[in-house]
Amino acid sequence: MLPRNGRIFFPSKNHLAFQKGGWGGAVSFWINTDPNQLLKTKFCDPVQITHRGANNGGIWLDFNDARPRDMRMGVFPAIPEGGTGFKEEAPNAPLVRVKGVGFKSGEWHHIVLNWRNFDTSQPDAHATLFIDGQPLGHMRDRAIAMNWDIDRVGIYVAVNYIGLLDELVVFNRAITDTEVSQLFKSPELIRPNQ
Repeated sequence: MLPRNGRIFFPSKNHLAFQKGGWGGAVSFWINTDPNQLLKTKFCDPVQITHRGANNGGIWLDFNDARPRDMRMGVFPAIPEGGTGFKEEAPNAPLVRVKGVGFKSGEWHHIVLNWRNFDTSQPDAHATLFIDGQPLGHMRDRAIAMNWDIDRVGIYVAVNYIGLLDELVVFNRAITDTEVSQLFKSPELIRPNQ
């Protein structure tokens, strides 16, 4: 247990290609859990990239509090001071939802969060959630701006998560469908030369 409810994170600076005017990225990892049996809290985020929270610009994968639990990729833009953020249950929320994900303990699944055209000020952002090499949902044609101070952004890992997580890789660009498929079929591609 981390002291004072601390969270494991890596600084985003030098790991993400964030820049005003447009940028993209991807996060790839393997997950092994049973979200319906093992997770004890209302929400669980195996991966979360944010300054402080969803309304400060956030990219994340979570399991929500539905029964059975859904898996969701969120790409919530930063909300200006005094503005109103998206409600996660709103039909227009920038989420990709996988209803009732049926993962079981002992099974490894490959997850990729992939995005491009963030912070362009145009309605051209695109984000895709891949599970086991397959695109399971898209969010597209939206203006998504993180407006981050990259020095204060963290890549948080295993927030309220119970299970195994392996081969976490952060890419400084969106990756292609072919690259996603290669990572799924040959995870050794990301291991450093020995």
